[in-house]
Amino acid sequence: MKFTAFFALVVFSLIFISCSATKETQSSSESNGNDIYVFDNPANVDTTEVQEAEMPAEHNEPVKTTVSDTAKTAVQFVYFVQVGAFSTRERAERFVKENQDKIKWGMEISFNPQVQLYVVRLPHFTTREEAERIRDDVQKIDTFKDAFIVTVEE
Repeated sequence: MKFTAFFALVVFSLIFISCSATKETQSSSESNGNDIYVFDNPANVDTTEVQEAEMPAEHNEPVKTTVSDTAKTAVQFVYFVQVGAFSTRERAERFVKENQDKIKWGMEISFNPQVQLYVVRLPHFTTREEAERIRDDVQKIDTFKDAFIVTVEE
């Protein structure tokens, strides 16, 4: 009798533990969709000149810190508002033809080799603020509710 009770307890424990692990796996996989990724690009280092820093009182001379030459080169960006991406050029052209009259900006089709898709974008903007304003205006139209900004280095 003791053996049967012990065996039943072990089986029940194993079932309970495996169900708990399954739930934890589902919970962690659901939260992965909301992860935020930060990509640091060493070329985008602040290019402002570094001031002299003073050493502790026992040292009389300040130490001058310099910014590397690679960080001094100014990187220029342009900003696109992307409104669609399609597997074929024909689908992208159809999208532009059906929706061009809904917005006042022209739409351009280009092939993006990184994602292997034909992307539909508005002409480039020189400031992110301008691109954000246009994106916000475009997103008010149901067809373009998923529009987003693409930053491209010139």
